[in-house]
Amino acid sequence: MSNKVKVLHIIPTLTIGGAEKQLLNLIKGYDRDRFEMSLFCTTSSGALEKEFAASGLKPVVFGKKSKWDVFFLLRLIKHIRKLKPDVVHTWLDTANLWGGIASFAAGVRTIILSERSDGNKGRLHRILTKALSFFCHLIICNNEYAAKNLGNILNIPRKKLAVVYNGMDVEKTQSSASVHETRGMYNLRDDDVLVGMACRIDRTKDLNT
Repeated sequence: MSNKVKVLHIIPTLTIGGAEKQLLNLIKGYDRDRFEMSLFCTTSSGALEKEFAASGLKPVVFGKKSKWDVFFLLRLIKHIRKLKPDVVHTWLDTANLWGGIASFAAGVRTIILSERSDGNKGRLHRILTKALSFFCHLIICNNEYAAKNLGNILNIPRKKLAVVYNGMDVEKTQSSASVHETRGMYNLRDDDVLVGMACRIDRTKDLNT
């Protein structure tokens, strides 16, 4: 009988995005002597599936058909009960909702949700997050602002909130071009202040600010 901790990750898709890349980095680096990982995708797979498979993790894809697909929820509960994970970690809003409910219904002892935005969303999102917070064990935020919002706006106890910043493989982001050459590309002097931001170009990232 294995003494490894069984961890199930639930995420909507494996398309290229920040949360998906963070999960991939986690999968690549976890201690295989201590943990046994599984992966469920609620909606579909995506471009990162091959990288996950190369790391030893092939996703189970449920193909959720609509926003309120009840039959999908029943299948998800059934699969979680069969797997019997010690921990379920959900990623992004859709997985937080469906994965959180299914894990609770399946009797999972430790449920961890993720908040990967500023935590300040619409009324329905706030209601659902507050409801989920009662039976989850922890909500991991990737920024302090989100943790403060969840605490101040939804009155979620601080002991249920943890901040884990996004990790980055700095070796992959290093350029062969020198600092001087890079500044020259943008007509910047060596003494000009240069501010960088690592994200996708999307209005939700508020790049104008």
